[in-house]
Amino acid sequence: MKYRAAFTKFCLGVSAIAVAVPAAPAFAQAAGENPAADNGIGDIVVTAQRRAQKLDDVPLSVSVFQAEDLAKQGVTRINDIGFQVPNLVFEQAGVIRNQRISIRGINADTRFPGAESAVGVVVDGVYLSGVGGLSFDLADIERIEVLRGPQGTLFGRNTTAGVINVVSRMPDNDFRGSVTGEIGNHDLYRLRGSVSGPLIKDKLFASLAMLHNERGGFDLNTATGDKINTLNTDAARLILRATPTEDFEATFIGDIIDDHYLPQEPESGVRDRRVTNSIYNAETSRRVYGGALTLQYAIPDSVTFKSISSYRRYRTNETNDNDGFALPVSLLSRQNRETSREFTQEIQIVSPEGQRVSWLLGGFMLDQSLKFDGEYHVNMDGFLDTLVRPSFASGPLAGLLPLFGGQTPSLRQALTTPVPGLLGGPAGSCYAPAPACRPDDFGNPLWIYKTKSYAIYGQVTAPLADRLEMTIGARVSIDDRKFSYDNPNLVGWPFTPPSPFRTIFLDAFATDRSNSSAAFTPSLSLNYKFGNGANAYATVSRGYKSPTFFGNILGNADNNANGENDYLEFLEVGKETLWSYEAGVRGPVGRGGRFSLAAYYVDFNGLQTAAELANPLTGTRFQFLGNADARYYGVEAELTYPVTSGVKVGGSFGYNNSRFTDYPGCTVAVGQTINCKGSKPVYSPKWTANARLDVDQPVGGGLALLANAEWAYRSSQFFSTWNRDVAPGVPVYSEKGFS
Repeated sequence: MKYRAAFTKFCLGVSAIAVAVPAAPAFAQAAGENPAADNGIGDIVVTAQRRAQKLDDVPLSVSVFQAEDLAKQGVTRINDIGFQVPNLVFEQAGVIRNQRISIRGINADTRFPGAESAVGVVVDGVYLSGVGGLSFDLADIERIEVLRGPQGTLFGRNTTAGVINVVSRMPDNDFRGSVTGEIGNHDLYRLRGSVSGPLIKDKLFASLAMLHNERGGFDLNTATGDKINTLNTDAARLILRATPTEDFEATFIGDIIDDHYLPQEPESGVRDRRVTNSIYNAETSRRVYGGALTLQYAIPDSVTFKSISSYRRYRTNETNDNDGFALPVSLLSRQNRETSREFTQEIQIVSPEGQRVSWLLGGFMLDQSLKFDGEYHVNMDGFLDTLVRPSFASGPLAGLLPLFGGQTPSLRQALTTPVPGLLGGPAGSCYAPAPACRPDDFGNPLWIYKTKSYAIYGQVTAPLADRLEMTIGARVSIDDRKFSYDNPNLVGWPFTPPSPFRTIFLDAFATDRSNSSAAFTPSLSLNYKFGNGANAYATVSRGYKSPTFFGNILGNADNNANGENDYLEFLEVGKETLWSYEAGVRGPVGRGGRFSLAAYYVDFNGLQTAAELANPLTGTRFQFLGNADARYYGVEAELTYPVTSGVKVGGSFGYNNSRFTDYPGCTVAVGQTINCKGSKPVYSPKWTANARLDVDQPVGGGLALLANAEWAYRSSQFFSTWNRDVAPGVPVYSEKGFS
């Protein structure tokens, strides 16, 4: 049995702006570049290899988005580019901290504490570690670069799938200012503004960007009748840039993001993600803030030294109904709080420009502390009202109700009064964690992760022939991680609570673990330039993802009946390594068009991916993280072409074939262990495609008419590793293709 949902994305937009902005290829041209006079294509400059280079010199699959084009197409959040890049998928499971980014079907289950994304997000040279800060709105940026394939040599940890590199627009001597307002259906309101210019000419510059993004809900809470999946975001970013001399530059960037919204939560027993039946609306908030200081000193006719220091914090809060029943009251609610503090320091030494041999050396350090605590609150009044009191109001126990006064408070008092020897407990013990014994917030699991990561890396590019270059790179990474778990509210219970409370909240225990790992990730590339702006390349690289600890309450203490606590049995997750092989070609087509084509093969060992505990008797399943061997291969293509002046068409497609080559224990149930060999990894659609039409026509008076239409398609994908029913009553979770 497969439960899937169909979706079609077709967008049409029309707007007018005060100043006409020339169009540029959506995946090719960087901001601020002048097209060449002969064919409309200028040099495309990117920093995909941590230094400014022409795109033709980069032996990677890179999609480049210019900020002006993103604005014309209505892209306001980094998530929106997922429909415009082949084999790139943004998937949000409920709350915003559960942002899963997938490139070429390679992703990580980021719903649980300690899990880290397989796609690195880098903003102005700063690596963002915590998953809670990976999704954000866009304002006053220069470009976005999407690097597909492992980037372990230059970008380092947890970039096995690729990197999204965001570059802000730096202030200079030119004064710029803009204000943009938008309204739309679903109560959409957007307001963005920015100002930039010199404070001291040629010496000190500043820019300030602010935005407000508010939207009503797409989805419906069938229990309350309220719209959910809302959005309310405020953000600001300040940039100060100083150039006291020609050789020295200092840049400080500070930013803050505040989110408040009602998330999308699937309905119990229904596979339609557009509805939920929680008795109350889950509420989620997030605050992300930080600062980065970049210092750069260029010795004349020699090397350039660069230092990037950053400090970031975020905090997420979410509340949800956790009882799993469509009841008029919430019997069990949970409040999750995640806080992350991360400090990074990176040092680079870059070779002089214009030399035949170019090189880069660097060192990186990360110090992160992440804490996740989930408070469980039991509505004892609701529990007694809904599940216990009706038994006394009718049936064989009806005559006993007057003994309890006929009211819930008296019934509650009777059931929670200490009784000698009740349910095997010592004298004076209680039936359940209620106010007579413990507070209603009787479960408070706490996970703490402390991570330190160190790396040194280098890369050299040298000519082998007139048009042929070779690039060799390598990185050595060392990761140390400490993990601790505790559940303070379970410590000190008068006796071990009976089922189901013991199995839901685990036995009262605390554990401390640690691990260390090291990896060597080399890369080798060949790049051939045809001389007309086109190039062909081939790359071999190794990727690495550090081991971790799975932080989640699984729901059953020993679901597979092997005598070992599930939480401890599946706590440790091994490291992930891969070899990636890729070849591609890119270049101009016609007058002003550009194309790219790439093919790849990826061989994984120890892929960190979802696994399941399944109980055919109860129909329940609980996910954790495991390690699998897998292979991925596919093809990607992109094209943009100006049909006439002011009219441009573009599109992309991606084909991705992914399979587990060995995954013993991917699904564990009572009496059986399943090997998922041959199954598809989760969130790994075979096909993605996109087509768009952009119009930018002057209408006089300094105004321009902007219009765009877009179609996107994504084929079916699975949400469970087994890809089929585990047993009757334990169905597979999947999603149909949508466009």
